[in-house]
Amino acid sequence: MEITEYITFINAPTRQIKAYVEIYLIPGEPPLIIYGDKIHNFDLWEELKYDRADPLGGISANTFSLTLLDPEHLFNPGNATSPYKEYLIPGVKIIPYLGIMGAQEVHYEKMGVYFATDWCRQSDFPTVKIPCKDRLYYEGQLELPETRVTTNITLKNLFIKVFTLAGIPATDYNINLVPDSTIKFAWLPKGTLLSTLQLLVEASGANVYIDRQNVYRVENSNAATTTNFVLTEQDQVISYQNPVTFDSIYSGVSMDVYTPVVTEVKEILSLKEVILSVGVTKFLNYTFTEFPIAKVDSIQIYGVPDARVQLCSAGNRQISLEIYSVAGGIADISIMGSILQGNPQTITQIAPEALALIGEKVFEIKNHLIQDPAFAASYRNTLLLYNSQPDRSVFTSIRGNPKIVLNSKVNIRELQQRVDAHDLLVSRIKTYFDGGLSMDIEGVKI
Repeated sequence: MEITEYITFINAPTRQIKAYVEIYLIPGEPPLIIYGDKIHNFDLWEELKYDRADPLGGISANTFSLTLLDPEHLFNPGNATSPYKEYLIPGVKIIPYLGIMGAQEVHYEKMGVYFATDWCRQSDFPTVKIPCKDRLYYEGQLELPETRVTTNITLKNLFIKVFTLAGIPATDYNINLVPDSTIKFAWLPKGTLLSTLQLLVEASGANVYIDRQNVYRVENSNAATTTNFVLTEQDQVISYQNPVTFDSIYSGVSMDVYTPVVTEVKEILSLKEVILSVGVTKFLNYTFTEFPIAKVDSIQIYGVPDARVQLCSAGNRQISLEIYSVAGGIADISIMGSILQGNPQTITQIAPEALALIGEKVFEIKNHLIQDPAFAASYRNTLLLYNSQPDRSVFTSIRGNPKIVLNSKVNIRELQQRVDAHDLLVSRIKTYFDGGLSMDIEGVKI
């Protein structure tokens, strides 16, 4: 269906909304396809980030909740005779689709890829409710190791490094950072994929979310360059709110810009009177006395002449060793190396108009990966642009358009409230289907 035909039918006074879901219930077999007459309702919650006390927000998994009509109890985990009983478990992949009937065919939009967390039989109605989350909910819990210090790496390549550590292939992420930044000395602590990505989000100002094609997207809030759809009261807008709020805005941003330097070589770990067995002795995850470590320079073993290091694995904070000795004995181990000192410089930028309205209210960012002064200046400007205006947030309820996606721009105009036409950068979408379609959209006026 051509886009002009799609717009005509999705905005028509009367329209036919269609839906189906694919449920990948039995491994190795085609999915079950459940059409609209068996779907009681479903809703989706998509967002660029969840709200926190600070304007950066937190990385969030999108959610999908599906309620099926199930008079036969096929999807009831408590039904011993259900042919699907053993497959009604967490992690089942479910893909929802929404469509609009055109002149001759239905045009469907894929609404994301989700994975069941529960199968909840409703006691008062022949339905089953299936709450789901996207892949970020599951993969975000993966444990990642700490990394060695890497020199002269861009933020984009640091994101790639994190995805690689998590085993996520290049086909499963899309990174669009403008501007990018070069980090002279980069290091990552041990943590989950989610906590590591959050560290990079705070260093870059980017959003990280899963799009409807099941791909990680890493992009700035200003990544949308074209306006996709026009929304008016004549075709889509049901309600519109653009509140003026002062309690959530800031009049300034304070940001530390780091200039790490490498110290001279010195002792960074000392192990006294350790026992070396005959053969191999392992020392696992010993923490350096100072960190982050730029480089391990040497490892000296005293007291056992034939002892030698046969394996060394060092991150920026911890080290593991395997030491081989024929005779064994009691030894002292001295590890020499150099550390990084951050040397942060604090730069504060003020928005005069916000300062006049609310006084001094400054948001602080301290992140060791912010090392490029030019990038830091651009970052501060963007933060102030989006967080110093009391009328920046827009909430609108519309009849629904499945092609509207996160971090896209829509244009709102021709409202009876005499609101000036403006673009809206979409940051949150709630979609509800129950035979009909509706959407609640939240975003930033630009």
